[in-house]
Amino acid sequence: MIVLMLIGYSGVFAQRSETQGPQNERKELDGFVIQIRPAANGTFLFDILKEGRPVYQQTNNPFTMQPEGFEKRQDAFNIAGWLIREFKAQQHFPLIIPPHIADQYKIRIIRDTNKKQN
Repeated sequence: MIVLMLIGYSGVFAQRSETQGPQNERKELDGFVIQIRPAANGTFLFDILKEGRPVYQQTNNPFTMQPEGFEKRQDAFNIAGWLIREFKAQQHFPLIIPPHIADQYKIRIIRDTNKKQN
């Protein structure tokens, strides 16, 4: 009976997609916590927390200024990480994220909700 329970339990977890699971929603980096959250049209945005308090909130895609965030969770983590490194270097978060940063991380930019392009 225990063997059957273990098989069933492992089958449930094997079918989980990358979009599920809190372990994929938060990462720590240099004393900050990056918290991923869902955005419009199945995209992702993020908050950056320090000591449990929000210090930066990404409310739209920084490259398009639209409410659709990043297509991939990892893209949101990469941009949040870039922001944290900039904060460490300059002692403040940058007001804008230069477009070349999208190229640096190979982020596909959604320019229009009806069509996707690089």
